[in-house]
Amino acid sequence: NTAVNLGGRNLAMIMLPLPGNKQDRINLLAHELFHVSQPSLGFRLFNTENNHLDQKDGRTYLRLELEALKKAILSTNDISKKLHLTNALIFRKYRHLLYRGADTTENLLELNEGMAEYTGFIISSRNQQQSKEYLVKSIKSLLNNPTFVRSFAYQTIPVYGYLLSKTKRDWNKEISISTDLTDYFIRQLNLTLPNDLKKTTALILSQYDGKIIIAEEESREENTK
Repeated sequence: NTAVNLGGRNLAMIMLPLPGNKQDRINLLAHELFHVSQPSLGFRLFNTENNHLDQKDGRTYLRLELEALKKAILSTNDISKKLHLTNALIFRKYRHLLYRGADTTENLLELNEGMAEYTGFIISSRNQQQSKEYLVKSIKSLLNNPTFVRSFAYQTIPVYGYLLSKTKRDWNKEISISTDLTDYFIRQLNLTLPNDLKKTTALILSQYDGKIIIAEEESREENTK
């Protein structure tokens, strides 16, 4: 599944068979057609490596971010949703502190694959319940991947984008190749992050099965060694 240039034309290549579910088919087709249109929209196609997401702490704090996002999706009130969104971005910002340049490389892949996946997700026209179920299922499916270095953007931007779209429907039209998506979401979702990210992270990780995730990632690292 990718965009290719054939005889001077940008085309989408899709693997068969197509998904059996109609909305999943539309999601996939729209995602790849976004890549076809990407150059005309001013977005270069980035395939940036995020190798820190194959390391213990990188994986740990990505998983914690996704657990917080999952709770934000399932929240039934705005206070709870805002709390989990704040915590998700605390885990993200702390991860960026641990790995120099991670904020840049993650952002480049999210501008590429994240925005494409958000486009597919929105065009597929799932209702509210279907959208929540799809996003939660997508987060859970990521854990089956052997590595997160390229796949994480398919989960993060659709979730942040979906939650923001409730108050700012066409937010994606404001995004350019120079947008820092992390700072954009913090600002647009009206979130305030603490100054001491390390201390706060240690205090909140237990809300998201932090000890279990840390133990699993420590075991994975030992097996890798």
